[in-house]
Amino acid sequence: MKMAIYIQLGATKINMQKNSNKFNAVNREKICSFCIAGTSSGVGKTIITLALIRAFVERGLKVQPFKCGPDYIDTEFHTKAAKNDSYNLDTWMMGEEQVRNTFLRKIKSSDIGIVEGVMGLFDGIKPDSLKGSTASVADLLGIPIILVVNAKSMAQSIAAIVKGYHTLWANIKISGVIANNVGSERHKNILAEALKKHNLPPLIGVIPCNEAFKLSERHLGLTPEFEAGKEDQWYSEIADVIKNNIDLELLIRVSQTEDQLQKLPLKASYVKPKPNSTLKLGIADDEAFHFYYRDNLDLLEENGFELIKFSPLHDKTLPNDLDAVYLGGGFPELFAKKLSSNNSMMLSIRNFAENDKIIFAECGGYMYLVNEFIDSSGNNFTMCGLLEGSGKMTSSLQRFGYKEIILDKDCLFGSKGTKLKGHEFHWSMIDYMPKSNNSLFLTKSIRESKWLKTGQIYKNIFASYIHVHFLSNTEIIENLRSFIEKKLKKRQ
Repeated sequence: MKMAIYIQLGATKINMQKNSNKFNAVNREKICSFCIAGTSSGVGKTIITLALIRAFVERGLKVQPFKCGPDYIDTEFHTKAAKNDSYNLDTWMMGEEQVRNTFLRKIKSSDIGIVEGVMGLFDGIKPDSLKGSTASVADLLGIPIILVVNAKSMAQSIAAIVKGYHTLWANIKISGVIANNVGSERHKNILAEALKKHNLPPLIGVIPCNEAFKLSERHLGLTPEFEAGKEDQWYSEIADVIKNNIDLELLIRVSQTEDQLQKLPLKASYVKPKPNSTLKLGIADDEAFHFYYRDNLDLLEENGFELIKFSPLHDKTLPNDLDAVYLGGGFPELFAKKLSSNNSMMLSIRNFAENDKIIFAECGGYMYLVNEFIDSSGNNFTMCGLLEGSGKMTSSLQRFGYKEIILDKDCLFGSKGTKLKGHEFHWSMIDYMPKSNNSLFLTKSIRESKWLKTGQIYKNIFASYIHVHFLSNTEIIENLRSFIEKKLKKRQ
């Protein structure tokens, strides 16, 4: 006989029809969260994460999604699935304290946290360290790891794979397994028996071979959510697959961790008193420009910035009375013709800059501000013409990875010598070499020893290919506010 199982999560009750004994209520003094990790990239952890997020949302839970590492695109999918903003957890850029702060300040107001890993479970900055890996984040936060294995054409071998991941590092343990690309009920039973026989973490569920469980990709990873054309109904469809094939009750049970709220105290210094005055910051937000770390936007709002969205693609001019503009990354190369044809917006941005107003641009935003852009077919498009150089698409990845940053000049982020961290990932290039008098940053990757000049400064335009994470140095937000206020006073 089916029993109605009520699981109490915060103020929310959900009704799960299961053949099961009574399930204990979740204790809100504990964190209910888990990490979806993969044996490698491409095993299906993103789509499984999305399906799990929506499955719990449809049971009335407030789900807080997170993504390990610097990825922007996965977080956009998370946000759509959860109907709640997703946050990056990156121990290299943010540092351990800020990763804990971000996790705790969001999880405290949620019913369940779902963290998607990056690459394979143990893949990080160096092969002899866990730093920067999914495993390091899960260990730092004390949350259970659910390992996704591509089980296509596999039987008992799943036990060897899981045993390796379960025992490689003494402090990193797997709490459960999800097998992807499972062909039949018999296949599922074989996998479950293999894990049980070798006393390994249980098979929590499987994902049948299913075309709906695929996402298109291109040069920067997954095709962004707004382009992938995934309507809300699609999220419900993949959630139905999860509901029929994953033991959600067991997943909840293994996801409750003891006393983590006490072990991971939120630092009071994270949020400072909001300033009395408000600065108006224009944020480019459309199909071409949409890569922003959610923490960056939160920090701006918490420090007295009113974020005013505008579209370089669709709007005719910048919003009125802006104090500064933030042009984030994205895919301007896909919309170069439309950006180039929106002459009134480019004129508005040029006038804004020539009047000594402040623009910060990164990656795609930087490409938009140069003289011209050449797409992969050789077509030439006029851009804003505020910065030297021409941008063009290339046939290979140009720069990829974490960047240590030192300010090469006094600028909006602070004084010369201030240290920051960020990430760079692009298939385009700008044929311009920074000069000693106008370079923005000195940068190097974690595997380089030589510092290189990068980016451009022109008047009060500050641009580079690097996506800066503001939590790498929280003083830069105060520096940014102070810089803008001083410029405003000079113009009065």
